[in-house]
Amino acid sequence: MDRKDLLSRRRLLGGVAATGLMGLSRNAAASGFNIVFLDPHGNVATEGERQTNVITCSALRAGTLGSFSVTLLNNGTSGCSLLTVQFFLKTQAHAAQPLPGGLCIPASNPLAPTTLAVNAQTTMSIQYTVQSADVGGSVVYAQIQTVSPPPGLDPTDMSQAYNAEHTVVILPA
Repeated sequence: MDRKDLLSRRRLLGGVAATGLMGLSRNAAASGFNIVFLDPHGNVATEGERQTNVITCSALRAGTLGSFSVTLLNNGTSGCSLLTVQFFLKTQAHAAQPLPGGLCIPASNPLAPTTLAVNAQTTMSIQYTVQSADVGGSVVYAQIQTVSPPPGLDPTDMSQAYNAEHTVVILPA
């Protein structure tokens, strides 16, 4: 698949495909997998939905466990053998940072890698012990990662199909 085919395919999917090495062209054609976010109704999420409602979260209050999850689909032509999601939190006190694994269940962020067959979907979730410093308006980000180590791409760049965000309000304890 050349770059023109890839761009055409992304347009057909609402511009949300995270193909190959997270959309990096050097191996995208060889990978054959195409990981996309699903909206709450099980449809491939549009770019606007990636920015509002593909990350599901519980009520968030300092001192409690908050839950975040995303549902992913592989609608490519081959399975993905290394798929994970990393969650980030941007608060009034700091820029987007990965949720620290020591405050998460499971105690790993990014989440443990999994495989995803063609036309299969999976929900990836994490629980986070909300900190007092997180109180206020915040943004949660989820980033699809398909290589190890991930290339360190900006999770706040919503022009990239492998990123999603959700604005939240974190209440005091």
